[in-house]
Amino acid sequence: MKIHRLLILLFLVLLSGCLPEFKNPLTATGEQKLDKRLAGLWMKSGDMGATGKKPDIHYNFSLSENKQYYVVSSWETRGGVRKDNGGLMHIHTSKFKDRRYMNVKPHDPTGKKKENGYLILKYKLDGDKMGFSISNIGPFREAVLKGKLKGTVPKYKQADGNMVDSKYQVKVAASQRMLQKFFSKNDKKIFAGKFLFLDRKK
Repeated sequence: MKIHRLLILLFLVLLSGCLPEFKNPLTATGEQKLDKRLAGLWMKSGDMGATGKKPDIHYNFSLSENKQYYVVSSWETRGGVRKDNGGLMHIHTSKFKDRRYMNVKPHDPTGKKKENGYLILKYKLDGDKMGFSISNIGPFREAVLKGKLKGTVPKYKQADGNMVDSKYQVKVAASQRMLQKFFSKNDKKIFAGKFLFLDRKK
């Protein structure tokens, strides 16, 4: 997925089908203390494009009653700020030594979409900046195909009729304990990309 698109959709990427999807979070909601430093409004300033400046994207982290964040994404328009209702997410944090992660799950107002999995991000805070890194699909796809992690890699039919494993989708069904062990051992491979940053809006 291209970086500029990722910035616009930040917490919708779980639905894009090009990232690893997890049945379980790294830790259960409420198992660890929530990182309350994330509370508040964060912003990604829009870059200049061929047609002018792209809109600023806002992410409002609000503490909810069930020990997690309720996150709403929005963007500025000429008439003010308009909410993107598709950008509603629930997030709780996990910490292991000096590594911090976000367990991200799409908000389902109907309560019926239990099949929706988690996206796991790595994050860090530096003053009024929040950096995040997206998990690489490669290590999980390989681990699932080799039977090292429980999960599935969908197959698709090529033009010649042969069935091949998808390079862009994997659903990881491993337990929290196995996930924690895998992340601890493979952190540098999982988060090989650069951190992308949001600014705290004052």
